[in-house]
Amino acid sequence: MRKILGFLATLGLIITISLVVLPFKGNSHEVEAGNNNFIDDNLFELYKNDIKQAKGDKGKVSESSKYIVIEGKGFSKHDFKKYKANKDLFKRIKKKKLFSKEEIRGMYIKEKILVKKAKEKNLFVSTKKAKQYINNLQNLLSKADSNAKDVKMTKEFHLGVRKALGMTKAEYEKYLVEKYQKALSIGKLKSNFYKQYKGKKISHGEAGRAWNNHVKEIVNNASVKINE
Repeated sequence: MRKILGFLATLGLIITISLVVLPFKGNSHEVEAGNNNFIDDNLFELYKNDIKQAKGDKGKVSESSKYIVIEGKGFSKHDFKKYKANKDLFKRIKKKKLFSKEEIRGMYIKEKILVKKAKEKNLFVSTKKAKQYINNLQNLLSKADSNAKDVKMTKEFHLGVRKALGMTKAEYEKYLVEKYQKALSIGKLKSNFYKQYKGKKISHGEAGRAWNNHVKEIVNNASVKINE
């Protein structure tokens, strides 16, 4: 049973982290645009335009600018549009149909609620831990075949996104660390949930469904107000 729990905890963390593409740093980890790219440069232009439009809503979250209020905390349309732009970019790269606005909004709300729960349970990952995790991944990835398609796509992705966001390498690293903090924290929350099954006979599928139902209950019971 211990092996099953360990597998579930690891799997949950991997699935969560897969939402954040693995980071590379330094010139050797960035591939300049060219005709042999795996990712169409036009996708980054679309992403850049989406981010530019989102910036039009940027500003302090005042009472009148709260687009979504979750458990009393307001989030601006600017923040939501940036989130949507990232989800759209992933879908376009995979050549898949984009999520609807309602689907994106549901994912956005769920993430905010789970991050809040992680903080309440003292499971939120520190900046230091997130950086350590990223460095460990980078050490592993540095040993990977630099000519592999997935490695090249990751390099292209990060260069394209960084340029679209208009960030320096230092700014982009900070941006990634913040994303990893959230993803790792949700992973820890999930791992903590699985602890209740220690010593019990339960399949991977059953545990996964239990987690999904738990998340659904948390979200349904949360106070959420949307201001269109």
